[in-house]
Amino acid sequence: MEQGREKTHTTRRTLSMPALVVAVLVACAVALLAVEEKAEATFPGKNGGMAHASTSDGAIYSLLESGGGAKTEVAGGHQPSFSSDGNGVVRTVFGGASAREAPSGTSQGFRPSGGAGPAYRTSEKLQLTKKEAGARVTLNWVYAEENYVSIGYQVENLKDKRQVAGHPAELQPILGFGYGKPTLREEEYLKKYGLGTDIVALTDERGTKFRMVDNYGTISEGPGNVAKGPLENLVAFRPKEALKPGKDRDFRLQVPLYERAVVPLQGKELPPKSFPGEPFVFSFDVPVHAVRVVDVNRKATAKGVTLRLDRVIDSPGRPRAVVCYQPPDDEHVWFSYGGAGTFLGGWSTSGWAGTGSMRGIPPAKCQKLMLRAPAEGRTSFEVRMLEGWPRCPYKDPEAFEACYEEIGYRTIRGPWRFEFRVPYPAGGDRPAG
Repeated sequence: MEQGREKTHTTRRTLSMPALVVAVLVACAVALLAVEEKAEATFPGKNGGMAHASTSDGAIYSLLESGGGAKTEVAGGHQPSFSSDGNGVVRTVFGGASAREAPSGTSQGFRPSGGAGPAYRTSEKLQLTKKEAGARVTLNWVYAEENYVSIGYQVENLKDKRQVAGHPAELQPILGFGYGKPTLREEEYLKKYGLGTDIVALTDERGTKFRMVDNYGTISEGPGNVAKGPLENLVAFRPKEALKPGKDRDFRLQVPLYERAVVPLQGKELPPKSFPGEPFVFSFDVPVHAVRVVDVNRKATAKGVTLRLDRVIDSPGRPRAVVCYQPPDDEHVWFSYGGAGTFLGGWSTSGWAGTGSMRGIPPAKCQKLMLRAPAEGRTSFEVRMLEGWPRCPYKDPEAFEACYEEIGYRTIRGPWRFEFRVPYPAGGDRPAG
């Protein structure tokens, strides 16, 4: 990492909200994730999902939706983030202080300029740079396929002694979940702080509507460790209608910024300040990759539980295995975790270190696990564990604790190993070499 950035930490950008966060004892070690009851940089919202951090399997944060719906796993001690509307879906709008210290970005391969995962390896390396009002934004790489566009970029402050409310400040992108414009709640917030109406948005020459579905970013550790150098960012968009694969497609990315006060990791967030320049705009053309689906239908049994590999979504940048199984019981919400051959335990929806909201991954029956690389010829991977979270009314802490005590947390460890062969697209085996 560049000099002066050793103590800059990676975190999922967080939109705080009033939320009930319950400390759950898992295996032998649990970290309590604190979420501010009230924060300045937040939308009002009702009580939302429950988060836990377990070191029983490598310090993994999990987020469960109301009613045992979806879950987000963030590997390596990164902070989960909560939605402002209380529905438990991980959503992020503005940079926020981490609730606990997260590891250096290099430990997770979180380097848009350096890359990690199949999406980066397959991407177009653009390295487009623009400067304005004491800031520099660099568009590092883009990977596009039929239903997903992943982008890595950097934001760098070039101005000395930038401040917000007497605190040192850094530059962060304004993120939102509307189709190219803020949602109504986001618009109210932007208006309240005079931040305009622009959000990080993607468009193309055909007028396709894109919605941000995943993001990941870095923030400075605290006032004494303000980052010197660029802050890494990742963002991914999903088109409202699937893109047609082809050699070149023209895109346009806009990146509006705001100034964020750098406060201690567990300090209260201060109101944001508008950036004195216009949004950074990048125009570029990249290929849109086709996605092939390979039917497999292979079974594996361990500990009396049978898993079936239904199919492989053999995407160049987001290869995933669709694994189906009958939940071991109805008292728990079950999730599967990948082992050998999967990328970041299988829960990276973007093909890099970000994880997304998991809205497309049901909690039972069938689940998608990210593979380390696209399948070629004879391929194998493992599901190493099933995890069962009790179906409890977590919005009421006392009721949750009583329910959790009665039902408990379950794990079933495999591994379940799948071996299969992916035919060469043109037919027959792939040519030697």
